Amino acid sequence: LAERGHYAEMLPPARQMLERLSDYEQHSDRYHDSSYREPKDSTDRQDYIEFYRSKAQKYIAAAYAAISESGSMEESFRQLEAIVRNAAAREHRARYQAIEQQYETERQRAEARRNALIAWSTGVIGLLAVCFALFALYKHHETRRKNRALVRQIDEAMAYKERYEALLSPQILDTPKGGNAEDTTDTDLFAQIHDTIVREQLYLNPTCDRQMLIDRFGLSKERIGAAFAKGSSHPSLSAYINDLRLEHAYKLLLDQPGLDLGQVAQQSGFSSRKYFGDRFKSRYGMTPSEFRAARQ
Repeated sequence: LAERGHYAEMLPPARQMLERLSDYEQHSDRYHDSSYREPKDSTDRQDYIEFYRSKAQKYIAAAYAAISESGSMEESFRQLEAIVRNAAAREHRARYQAIEQQYETERQRAEARRNALIAWSTGVIGLLAVCFALFALYKHHETRRKNRALVRQIDEAMAYKERYEALLSPQILDTPKGGNAEDTTDTDLFAQIHDTIVREQLYLNPTCDRQMLIDRFGLSKERIGAAFAKGSSHPSLSAYINDLRLEHAYKLLLDQPGLDLGQVAQQSGFSSRKYFGDRFKSRYGMTPSEFRAARQ
């Protein structure tokens, strides 16, 4: 019609086209024909409607321009411009929705990966915790088994020492005085000093040292030193005193299982519970608490 110059005749079919598009927009189910031309979804349908609506408005605007109806032409152009703006807005909205959907998909994937990592980490930590608990339980039982064996060895050693000292005691002379000590061997002198220290429990005195023995036996520090260095198997006087205190603590732990470890340390002549615990473990291979638990 436009090619023939029949512009006025373009208006009715263009308006009818707009009416049909509006009706199709509101009642799309009436136009359902299952053909390949039918839009696949509401988005395609709206794009289809806007495309042909803009074409119809172009026809109307061209017709009004040809017949010199400027008012109607301007109105048609305004409507056409609105259609174009709506189409652009729809395109931007569609792009935004696509980007938003892509972002949501990536977020869900990241969330799934994070949850999978958390689940995996939790599983690994749980498995490690179980393994650690089993290992700790095994080590606990193994330690208790070894400690019981150590306790039996300690008991046997202490019983042997008591029998040995009981046999040796009648052979020990009285404590030497003055010049008598010069004629006594280092071994015999140590045996005599040892008998007195044990019998009188001098080792329980926290101040028991070389000077105390010098005052008690009236011997020179050189003679006392030789008695311990050459007449005994102890490396020093302090080591000897600590051994006697540990043996006393052993008996307290054995005879008084309810006695507090701090009291055991104090009654055995040790200056502190910590020092007592360190010396006990160094001598017997276990702490006083472990020793007590191994006997239960």
